[in-house]
Amino acid sequence: MATVVAVAMCASALAACSGGSSKARSSKAAPINSSVALQLTTTNVESAGPAVAFPADVRDQAAQVVNSYVEGAVVTALRTGTSDPRFTQVFTPDAAAKATGPDRAVVTDDGVEKTTGSIDPSKATVALTALADTAGHVVLVSAALTLELRAPVAGGTLHLTRLGDLVLAPSGGAWRVAGYDLAVTRDGPGVTAAAASGRAHEGPTA
Repeated sequence: MATVVAVAMCASALAACSGGSSKARSSKAAPINSSVALQLTTTNVESAGPAVAFPADVRDQAAQVVNSYVEGAVVTALRTGTSDPRFTQVFTPDAAAKATGPDRAVVTDDGVEKTTGSIDPSKATVALTALADTAGHVVLVSAALTLELRAPVAGGTLHLTRLGDLVLAPSGGAWRVAGYDLAVTRDGPGVTAAAASGRAHEGPTA
């Protein structure tokens, strides 16, 4: 899934984004501390002004935000049946309200059959794209998330895929998830028709 939300916000966040774009890339993979071995695959800067490198502090904060989301909303839910409520601390208030309200079935894995063994990630990656203004200041970060997981559950194996983008913006002195465009598919014992697939969108408000 393309970075739909970040592109949609480009016009309002960066008035000059349509012209004079410059890019800075790094393809060096970096591991993120996660029980599903989430990997940061690439960083990219889309700048409306001068070419700039991805700020290391912003990169590290953004990667940790995505890691915290995955651990709290996905991994904890698969292990215990309920997501860790603290995962909302990396969301802005408006995004958290949607993520734990009408979008909960897509954003989290609450209510899915609990795993009886180790979670096996066939793919668990995140790629970061920063949007910089005409002065070269990063104002938004889009995190493209790919999760493909298998986990043993009572009666068989759960297959879970979650794809999409988390959009981070400065909020309350930290980088937080201000929007998302996520799709989830699930297959395995205990997965109801309603939980088999879904998509949720929330636009940044910061």
